[in-house]
Amino acid sequence: MKNLINENTICRLQIDMPSSIDPVFAADTISREIIDNVYEKLFSFIGDNCVPILVKKWWIKFDKIYFFELKRNIYFHDGLECDSYAVQKSLIRMLNESKKANELFNGLLNPNNIVCLNKYLFSIELDKNCLDLIYFLAIQESSIISPRLLDNPTLLSETSSGTGPFKIKNIDTYNKEIILERFDNYWEKKAASNYIRIICESNYEKRKQLFLTTGDIMAVQASKSKDFEKYTDIEMKKFPALDMVLFVLNSNRTPLNINEFRKALILSFDYENFLEFGRKGMGERVNTAIPKGVYSHNSNIPLINYNIDEAKRIIKTINLVNIPKLKVLSVLGMEDADIACNILKNGFQLIGIDLEIIKLPFSQFCKEFDLGEFDLSFLSYAPDTNNPYSFAYDFYHKNGEIANVVGFNNSKINHLINKVRFEKDNPKKYNIYSKIQDIAYNEHLYLWLYQGQNLKVYKSNLSNVSHNILDGDYNFKNIIKLKNKKE
Repeated sequence: MKNLINENTICRLQIDMPSSIDPVFAADTISREIIDNVYEKLFSFIGDNCVPILVKKWWIKFDKIYFFELKRNIYFHDGLECDSYAVQKSLIRMLNESKKANELFNGLLNPNNIVCLNKYLFSIELDKNCLDLIYFLAIQESSIISPRLLDNPTLLSETSSGTGPFKIKNIDTYNKEIILERFDNYWEKKAASNYIRIICESNYEKRKQLFLTTGDIMAVQASKSKDFEKYTDIEMKKFPALDMVLFVLNSNRTPLNINEFRKALILSFDYENFLEFGRKGMGERVNTAIPKGVYSHNSNIPLINYNIDEAKRIIKTINLVNIPKLKVLSVLGMEDADIACNILKNGFQLIGIDLEIIKLPFSQFCKEFDLGEFDLSFLSYAPDTNNPYSFAYDFYHKNGEIANVVGFNNSKINHLINKVRFEKDNPKKYNIYSKIQDIAYNEHLYLWLYQGQNLKVYKSNLSNVSHNILDGDYNFKNIIKLKNKKE
């Protein structure tokens, strides 16, 4: 694919290959950036706003029946037109195949109630009124896929056919490289770049050299920002994001099934030291799953600060015998994770606990995380929406993506999360979310590190470099690559 490296190719450096390119099963942020540039949804987020993408207009009747009229002349990469029947087929597959979607829509939507009224008009009748429906239709799993591809779903692991500005030209798993090709029949203005070349390299020094020589965009963490300050042809800009970075504590394993033990571990981490040296001040501490800037964030929840003496007292009080070496799962090539793990290890040693830090390539890390074979795990969580339900559900509901892995099951919280979906009154909604966060505070299942300010790091001959505020991924269709900025 070297012949694709030209003035109209953007080279993106990443730490690893995506776990999947199937929107229903991909669960990591690397996958999401590719999927979001290849597929589109009925609704998506631009900034903080959930806006229609494939939908021309929509309206509601009788509180529970939603009507959606699609835009015309939108085509999949395989040439098939995107119509209501294609949308119906994708949404039904999502409900049937995606565990997350199945839980979000449980008791809310039956697949039989997605009805095609004509080629461009369909309706969704809910079992109960839910004002959050359009947010649920903005999750990655709701990406609209060509029916031709869905007729042979095994191909979804190696190819794609969406309506997005790029299509997948090649996936080279041996050389860890992916090529996206511009879709010239894109329904909006076509992308300025012919190709996006994604090179995956977990070794930071190799990744850095590739970026300096042939790369255009690179994922750079705060701890490494100083490495690029001297280069005049590199832009570094901070931007706010809603992603959350933390350690999760696995209550399925002994002795982490003891609440006081988990509390001692959380107290032994030096948060300020990490923010200063690991994040260079780019990050703000939070102590709840719903981050700042999202409706229903509970700002009254106090921070748990570093207190090694109290941590020692708790360990002594619960009188554990023969505490095993704890297994900590982390990501190979993620520099901030290395710093966090070292600070974690130093604190744990002070309270008499030893750690084994296991660093894995990102795709393998995701698989091991889902299996729950760890005591603690580093985690960078990027939300699908800025709706508080997404955060509350994933972290606090027993069937949530993260809570399920770590064995968190609080019946009061489960009831409140199930209830809040159908609450119409905003003050009542806010109070329910506050209660959820208050109860979860005392469970000590998450060691919250920060809510980030992230970095955009790219060559200065790129313009219109935009990102997704939810997770910092790039929207490649807007980027223009100039031959020479000085011209």
